[in-house]
Amino acid sequence: MSERLLVDHGIGPWIDGITTRQPDNPFVTQAYCQARERDGDRVVGFRLGAPGSEVIAVGFVRSGRASKTCQIPTVPDVDATSPFWPALRRWCQSTGVTKLVLDSFASRRAEIPPLGQELFRHPRWEFHLDLAAEDFGGGISSSHRRQVKQATKVGMSLRVLWTAQGVAKHVELMQAAQARRSGGTLNGPAPDQAPFRNLVEAGAGQFFQAVRSADNEVLASVLVLRSERSGYHHSSGTHADGAACGASHFVFFETARHLREQGATTFNFGGVREDEEGLRTFKERFGPTTIPLVKVGFDFTPPWKRALRRAASLVARRSGPGVK
Repeated sequence: MSERLLVDHGIGPWIDGITTRQPDNPFVTQAYCQARERDGDRVVGFRLGAPGSEVIAVGFVRSGRASKTCQIPTVPDVDATSPFWPALRRWCQSTGVTKLVLDSFASRRAEIPPLGQELFRHPRWEFHLDLAAEDFGGGISSSHRRQVKQATKVGMSLRVLWTAQGVAKHVELMQAAQARRSGGTLNGPAPDQAPFRNLVEAGAGQFFQAVRSADNEVLASVLVLRSERSGYHHSSGTHADGAACGASHFVFFETARHLREQGATTFNFGGVREDEEGLRTFKERFGPTTIPLVKVGFDFTPPWKRALRRAASLVARRSGPGVK
């Protein structure tokens, strides 16, 4: 395999070639790239090797005053010895990238070698539900089935939105769920609605909502990123009333069934971290296949710039808030 890394910049026909080879990956579609550009990111494509069998990846670059970050949402399906990794490192260093974030969304595997100073290395797991299986739904636990039935009995129905109409309610329910997990208090500001709006308006994702028929109240909301053959759980939230009557179980199950009817073959429930045991149990009880992955960040800041940054931080701490 040639070790020359070819790099494409900006949205163009090259993305279609990657999408064709990864029809179950919503992070390499034209629509997703357009949404990221609206967020202020610059799209880059990486290719290494012979055409048709090359290692490929899509990344997004964002520049700050003294930094440049490159994020690759889906790492390539290669092992840690692949020449892709040193080629990517050389590109980062030659283009002034100071931080490289390698995510593993919708990845088949994530074998990421040490590429420099590591900022973090976090294990994570994703959950793939096979929508094409003849016994679709057969693996769901009895407790989850009861929750889905309970939601149906109280008059829950599924609403599907391809517009930004669902953004405000989605973010509101995300905050409500966060407050319950943190004991009734919200940590930090409300999520910026713009990225959610950009995803839906670009056609990269759609909202699935559990609606209570009695009062048309949305009790649970899921934002799903779409590709030709799959859906990927991006984010979700549930109202307190919904948590009590199985709305979250209902919306995930009905979303999977809707995707299946639309021709999708996989519903990826998204990832969980080590400290999210409750969320992991919730997803596992739908009967998906569990994929072990990892997320890694590297710092490529030149040593001299890193020293200046440490010195500036030390001066700021010594000066204190009362010194002018």
